[in-house]
Amino acid sequence: MTNRSTVGAVLVSVLLVSGCAGGDEPEGEPTLGTILVVTSGSGITLPLDSYRETPTQLATVDSARDILVRDCMAGFGFDWPTFRHEPDPDLGRRYGIIDRTEVSQYGYRVPPELQGGTNAPAPGLNETAASRAVLYGQGQAAGKPVPEGGCAAEADRQLGYQVKVLKDGYREVRDFVGELDQEGSAQHYADSRVAEANARWSECMKQAGYEYRTWRDANNDERFSQGAVAGPEELKVATADVDCKTRTNLPGVSLAVETAYQNRLIEKNAEALADVKRRLDDRVRHATELVSGGH
Repeated sequence: MTNRSTVGAVLVSVLLVSGCAGGDEPEGEPTLGTILVVTSGSGITLPLDSYRETPTQLATVDSARDILVRDCMAGFGFDWPTFRHEPDPDLGRRYGIIDRTEVSQYGYRVPPELQGGTNAPAPGLNETAASRAVLYGQGQAAGKPVPEGGCAAEADRQLGYQVKVLKDGYREVRDFVGELDQEGSAQHYADSRVAEANARWSECMKQAGYEYRTWRDANNDERFSQGAVAGPEELKVATADVDCKTRTNLPGVSLAVETAYQNRLIEKNAEALADVKRRLDDRVRHATELVSGGH
């Protein structure tokens, strides 16, 4: 064992753990690479993360979208406000709560410093039927045709997103990476090694006096969404949850398994993801130029 920290985890060994369903077979459980003892949710990364914006980049892209919408709306006579977006904090809860110090105070709740901003309307926003028609694309305005899907869809297109305009006038932006992420997540939850780790965690929780089949059952316990602050029982359960995750290394096993499935999906979708990466790089570059005033 080494004390070197690696992305919120400690590297303990390089284990090649074969799945029970076919070893090297393409649709069997994939072989695992390095297994980490995950000591913090902050900074956990997965292979598909390199095909999407970082929180800072996403804030820049959202700010750029505001600029593009504003400029488009101005072409139809509307004074549309913008505001600078701030990066959303990393909750680090892909595998539930992990930080014992955090949960000893907040239980399953998100600490105030990680709650991020609100989705309040931009200052000065005054939507009308006429402005909504231009924003979302309906007919003509100011004597010229409104872009398909309106200024909102046009802004997304200029940022390199794949936009589909639906019949009701709203736009749909395809998130291919998100689709793969969901597929890999479902596969990893069904994996026998994650099931075994959850079983060990569940037995540990039972010994502490709590009956939960998986960490998600504890995480989604409706009792812990009541009230403004975590009560004594929630704090006890959350602390036991984290302690059992530490003893069983459930987060580390989950990370290794999900990484393996994502790597498989990346290999199977290499050509499509190469296009996604190109679009991503172009989008971030364009957005940075817009936000810095180079438009």
